[in-house]
Amino acid sequence: MALITLEEYKGYYAISSPTHDGRLTILIDLVSELVENYISRELAPITYTNKTFELLGTMAFLDNFPIRALTTLEFFSSSTSTWVAIPDTDYELDEDNGTVEIFNSVSLADTTTSRSKPIRATYDGGYATLPADIKLAIFDLVTYYNKREQNPVRGMAGQSIDNSSATNGSEMPPHIKRVLSLYRVPG
Repeated sequence: MALITLEEYKGYYAISSPTHDGRLTILIDLVSELVENYISRELAPITYTNKTFELLGTMAFLDNFPIRALTTLEFFSSSTSTWVAIPDTDYELDEDNGTVEIFNSVSLADTTTSRSKPIRATYDGGYATLPADIKLAIFDLVTYYNKREQNPVRGMAGQSIDNSSATNGSEMPPHIKRVLSLYRVPG
């Protein structure tokens, strides 16, 4: 899913000609995917329904943060083989980091007998509005890869050098890596 629109990109750079719209649209999609792969999470708003996570001690780490709304949180009861709701008074949600800490032992009591402690959540995650620094990084990356396509690197005697590795992220400009590293999930 594209994190910016063609109109946003063209507006930012004051481009009025539709000549390169096709290429720019493809680059926007590819760069959006590259950014999300680089930071190891999705940024666009998504609703997760009954997404299962493993509980690590008393903590769970939800995907696609920030968390905009947590609708349900449940644990799997091995004694009844059913999902049981965890009351919102039994956990604390850190929306910005996507972590849930369960601090009521009653909710955990049935899960501690097994090695696996599954919990299930229904929630809205991701940015409703993309942070400005990420948006600027995407604008810059689209321009960077667009210029590389238009101006291939030249070797000796005017021979063109293949630029196919430019889209895998290994040649991402350092200033963009610094911005995206602020949002990267360690792993």
